[in-house]
Amino acid sequence: MLRSKEYPGGYANEFGSAVDMIMALTPAREDISGAFRRSVTAYPERAVREILANALIHQDLGLSGNGPVVEIFSNRIDFTNPGKSLVDLMRLVDNPPKSRNQRLASLMRRFRICEELGTGWDKIIQSCELAFMPAPKVTEYDDAGGSMRVSLLSYAPFSSMGQLERIMTCYWHACICFASDVPMRNQSLRARFGDEAPSASSISKLIAATVNAGLIKLFDESAAPRFRRYVPFWV
Repeated sequence: MLRSKEYPGGYANEFGSAVDMIMALTPAREDISGAFRRSVTAYPERAVREILANALIHQDLGLSGNGPVVEIFSNRIDFTNPGKSLVDLMRLVDNPPKSRNQRLASLMRRFRICEELGTGWDKIIQSCELAFMPAPKVTEYDDAGGSMRVSLLSYAPFSSMGQLERIMTCYWHACICFASDVPMRNQSLRARFGDEAPSASSISKLIAATVNAGLIKLFDESAAPRFRRYVPFWV
């Protein structure tokens, strides 16, 4: 560990400082557009804010000796909080919002740190898609009382992504398309990977692998191949 920092001043006072600290410690590059320069960070700040707020609000306050932790690595950011998720990890996009700490969630909403509409995960996925990043990785651990970890993965071209990363990216893309009332197509998934997207045939193979994994399915099985649309398995 090269550096660590604790925030003892309270969630409302320290939330903005914690986000600023995380963004300052992540890599950035300069993007020159015309006569102007702007700094482009490796991770979207919107996703960082949402995941950090979720870790604070949904932590299990009944578990003593630990609390939310953010770890920054060269290729990812890990957000860990005590307590498992109250909803199925594969249904984070569509499930109704559930809060373990209702009074804390209500207070954070009034401070405009979060909202209680259950759209936080949608914003996280959308932010990663706009940055052409792999989908976030969500893991639960069966340690004392349980814990949950969300990992923001840094940008990687399609060719450098592992098969599981590709499949989960395809699944979450189908989820966010369905939530937006736009069924996923080969073209939409290809566009999701940006300028370095693979060929349409490679995307078709990825869709087939995701179907075989039981994560997505055909919206209309009678549709011709070029008109096929896909939805999450839970539809």
